[in-house]
Amino acid sequence: MPDVSETSSAHIVFCGALPPPVHGMAVVNAAVFEKLRAHVAVKVDFHRPVFGQKAPALLNKAASVLLGMPGILLGRLPERRVFYSSVDDGLGGLFNIMLVLAARLRKCHVTLHHHSYRYIDQPTWIMKTLVRVAGPKARHVFLCSCMVTAFREKYPHPFDAMVCTNPVPAGPEPLAAPTPKDEPPRALTLGFMSNITFEKGIGLFLELVDACLERGLDVEAIVAGPAMSEEVSAAIDVACKRTGGRLRAIGPVYGADKARFFDQIDCFVFPTRYKSETYPIVLIEALLAGRPVISYDRGCIASFTEFDGAHVIPSGARFVDEALPIVADYAQNPVHLGATKQRARTQGLAVRRRSDDEIKALCEALA
Repeated sequence: MPDVSETSSAHIVFCGALPPPVHGMAVVNAAVFEKLRAHVAVKVDFHRPVFGQKAPALLNKAASVLLGMPGILLGRLPERRVFYSSVDDGLGGLFNIMLVLAARLRKCHVTLHHHSYRYIDQPTWIMKTLVRVAGPKARHVFLCSCMVTAFREKYPHPFDAMVCTNPVPAGPEPLAAPTPKDEPPRALTLGFMSNITFEKGIGLFLELVDACLERGLDVEAIVAGPAMSEEVSAAIDVACKRTGGRLRAIGPVYGADKARFFDQIDCFVFPTRYKSETYPIVLIEALLAGRPVISYDRGCIASFTEFDGAHVIPSGARFVDEALPIVADYAQNPVHLGATKQRARTQGLAVRRRSDDEIKALCEALA
């Protein structure tokens, strides 16, 4: 997708967390920033390690905001002034309020990009304040239409709304899905990838693998990503030993290694219960690689029900009980699995095209 025209008159105040570390919000912020780089007059990077990488994240974020405020309040900003910021779902929302106040004092057009369902599931006074401070002319950007509806119900104040699906970061071209007749007679391989926590679903994934093996299914599993605690790392190590090599952990994967991870699996399983979960980029990456997905219904994941290659399990249901018959069908019916992989690939490509169009529309609206 080409960059936004450099002939635009907009001068943009850009605020948000940029990689590293890599997570969904940072990836989206980076995609938007790269398209708008030529127009950014003031940048406030919430991930900037002002006091070093080991300092508390909230302290570094506060320092970044305080260092960026003079640029917003005193910087040279011509008539076409735009303020863009991703929205924090915790105490960092207080910094969003400060920045928006500064932007409105400079008469900037305000755009707030939402990446979390946490303050939709449980409304907060911080978000109520932010919506009021941003004002009725502010543009709020959401990741799916159901997120717009849910947000308006919890925060019934006037504002403009826009939908922009998470972009899939550039990387090695995903491998094309095999045709049904090419499915090899081998063990069905399940995959899990994330910054690994129990809230992201690693415990349920390990339970599913155990349930498959207890049922006698010819199943293997691969876990990719960094374990975010010693407890998680220990649980994975125990599971690897318990399954006699049927499950293996390969650590963080990026670029070509991520493409190889998807090439080695048949189905991507993501039983997330993460409170901030909204529209996981990894699910689109799996579909692009031609791998069907099984996930819990969190945030915008419900919108994946439109895809034949995606199984969305209701958040109140027992994940393993619901997922086990799906996995059994894939393991025992390779022709069906191959056809589903093909559909998943086609659907992933359609989502990526739509995402590219939506992020281009967002950047054009800003610039």
